[in-house]
Amino acid sequence: TRDWSSDVCSSDLAEKTAKAVVCLNNATGAITLSYADAGTGNARQAVQALWGPEAGGHEGIAGSPRGRKMTETELEDLIAYLLAK
Repeated sequence: TRDWSSDVCSSDLAEKTAKAVVCLNNATGAITLSYADAGTGNARQAVQALWGPEAGGHEGIAGSPRGRKMTETELEDLIAYLLAK
């Protein structure tokens, strides 16, 4: 596990130009995924693949289920899912 000391946005784990931004809001526990360019990926499909239909949003930006406090582990799971695609 990583040491996330504040809200975390991980857009560049491999030191490449970011195609997506993944953020964890420590105050609310919400995770958000957004893509820089249309056609890069489908944010809604990605979050729903991990957290079911309660997760939602749009093709370009989506997030964790409302009212569900997410963890750093779930943030890392989303990043791993995106890197594996």
